[in-house]
Amino acid sequence: MKKFSFNLRALLKLREWEEQLARQTFSQTVQEISTLEEKTRRVDEEKDSICRDWDKSHTHSFSRNERLALNGAIADASQASKEVRDALVTAEQRRDEALSRMKQAARKKKVVANLKQCRLEEYHAEAMRQKTIEIEDIYNARSIERRGI
Repeated sequence: MKKFSFNLRALLKLREWEEQLARQTFSQTVQEISTLEEKTRRVDEEKDSICRDWDKSHTHSFSRNERLALNGAIADASQASKEVRDALVTAEQRRDEALSRMKQAARKKKVVANLKQCRLEEYHAEAMRQKTIEIEDIYNARSIERRGI
């Protein structure tokens, strides 16, 4: 009997490649989200430290320029925080899209892999059937030889 060959081997490889690419994209997006969350924490801490530093260094009354500088520093930190949070929201949306693409790619690959498994099982069943037929033929041939002697 000939060796098992799966005609859709190239399609299975393509689906595996698509799944791997989707997993890499998802992983990169998750890593980007992690980086942005850390950046968000740092920006928030920086904003808090600005106020603490001003409280420590200026125990007396503020001048107009000092107040403007404090407001500017807080506004800059707030703007940076808003930009990072917006980037984080965008990255989370990309993560969700990447997750759905990864799931879809896994499903597509699984369909072809299941088809391959079914064909392999059919091949083994056919091989066993052929083997059984050969054994029966050998048994029948020997039985005929014994009767003929």
